[in-house]
Amino acid sequence: MQYSPIHPPGAPPSSIPGGSNPPPPSTTSGNHTAAHTAAHSNTQHAATAHPLAHSTPITIPNPASLMVTQNTLREAFLTLDAASISNMIQSFVAAHPSPTPLTPVVEALFEASIAEPPPYTRDPRDLVRRYLEVSTYLPSTIVHAGYSGPLAAARALQMQIRRNSIWVPSAPTPSPGSMAALRYQPHHHPTMNPIQHLAGHQHQHHHPHQQQHLQQQPQQQHPSSSSSTPIPQGGGNAQGTSSVATNSLSEEMHRIANERQRRKDHIQWARIHAASLELGLMNSLGRMSEGDGYSTGRAFSEMVARDAVWETDEAEWVAGIFVLLAVIRTATRGDRRQREEYNEMLMHYEGRWKEIKDEVRQTMVTEVLLASRDELARLEEPMA
Repeated sequence: MQYSPIHPPGAPPSSIPGGSNPPPPSTTSGNHTAAHTAAHSNTQHAATAHPLAHSTPITIPNPASLMVTQNTLREAFLTLDAASISNMIQSFVAAHPSPTPLTPVVEALFEASIAEPPPYTRDPRDLVRRYLEVSTYLPSTIVHAGYSGPLAAARALQMQIRRNSIWVPSAPTPSPGSMAALRYQPHHHPTMNPIQHLAGHQHQHHHPHQQQHLQQQPQQQHPSSSSSTPIPQGGGNAQGTSSVATNSLSEEMHRIANERQRRKDHIQWARIHAASLELGLMNSLGRMSEGDGYSTGRAFSEMVARDAVWETDEAEWVAGIFVLLAVIRTATRGDRRQREEYNEMLMHYEGRWKEIKDEVRQTMVTEVLLASRDELARLEEPMA
């Protein structure tokens, strides 16, 4: 048997008709090629899995340069030290330039005073003291309403206290639900009083012909009313009236909740006012002697305490007694005129105490009145 030289023994047949197979690679060459291919594959996989392997190293930003907001400032007042809070305030002011840049900072202080549960029960004295300590770290580059450095912080706090010391009752405004309810009210003659209206209905009951005439009369006197929009009558307005009543009830509950919240805020601002007065943050910031600045700063607080007892809302009475307690605590001992004036003011507040309907507010006023009596008794003691 003869073998063709084109197909040596043991060689696979050619896949190409009439062609020859290439010589098989040597073992050494195959190993080198496989190693080179594996190395190239590994390098490519490493470059794909780690795209930043040969780039610039990642740098972690400084926490002081992170975005500072009113919410982060609120948390800072509850957790951080005065120096760290001061750095955050400087970053915040640099990012939000304004003639009064510290207003959000004071708002954050207020939010911190009501943040911890249960809300509106924490004495803000510690937070106000921390705010005073923070103000000592503020540089002269921090300017608020014309005052710089530590005075800027005191100025910002005083402005917010004055703004929130006035209670403004919210006037009820016509809601869409109440306006919709007007569409279901019967049309009356504009010059007809209630007695004439009742007599007309009785007369209509006995004279159907005149009743039909009176029903047509409003359309003649009011051409602006269109017959294409009839007023629902009979059982047709029951569903609309029910919907309007539900909306009105929901809106009224929402309004009552807002008023309750506003009263709590008003009282809390009064407690911040009292703490600021006791810590000396209500003193005048002008160029005058220390005694004159102390007296001028107390004048506003005395005015608030003197006027609040004559207002109509009980939230103002509660706010006023908190301020009065601070006024008595910071008064000069041995001044008989002041002692008599404060005693008279306390008697008025004790009379208001009997008129307070909210039990929580009445309990608060009870504690403050007792403390005020104790402080007033100390004013009778001579100065050492």
